[in-house]
Amino acid sequence: MKQIFGGFLMALAFAGTGYAQDFGIVTDVSGKIALQRAGKKTPIDMGVSLAAKDILHISKGGAATIVAFASCQEWLVSGAGEITVEGEKVVPGKGASLKMGKKLPGCYKPGEIKGAGSHSMGGISLFGKESKGSAPEGAGPQELAMTPEPSAADLEIKSLKEEYLSGKASNSTVIALMMYELNANRIALAKPYYDDLKTRAPQLALVKEFAPRFEGAMD
Repeated sequence: MKQIFGGFLMALAFAGTGYAQDFGIVTDVSGKIALQRAGKKTPIDMGVSLAAKDILHISKGGAATIVAFASCQEWLVSGAGEITVEGEKVVPGKGASLKMGKKLPGCYKPGEIKGAGSHSMGGISLFGKESKGSAPEGAGPQELAMTPEPSAADLEIKSLKEEYLSGKASNSTVIALMMYELNANRIALAKPYYDDLKTRAPQLALVKEFAPRFEGAMD
């Protein structure tokens, strides 16, 4: 039966930071950005999880994309200035800019997704739910011939693919598309997104986790 993209999970959180405390993950970074946590200030790159009370210090010309775990909402931040994580929201400080980006059909969550229909892929877990458009068991010839209406996830993925083809896709968009194709077991279609992500961010944990899966995959 048809499976639609439900969600996916990437274990990239800072050590000692649990899901209950996490707000989201940084997927795109340009310029100099530092994370202040528990009084310690450290330069960061993409793949870092943000927790409550974290402060991002963004230098002049710097920018980042944050994807919130709870809502799968992108937040676009830029400086120079500070962004503070306050509970379930991010708040811009003096000099910082905060804009809402797109809402993804699935996003990253530290931990494990358990239950029926779950699949494990290295550090990633994803789950799918049956599409309401799937043909019921024992459907007649006319019912089988009918084209199922596209689900909300299908339409969202179509929009992401259009963004990708325009050459303006963020890393979060590339990851979402790759995971969508993998969830449908279309490795050959997922590989171009993986190759693109590997070129963009070879140090990303996701790239390293999935390298063995794409070895020998068709171009």
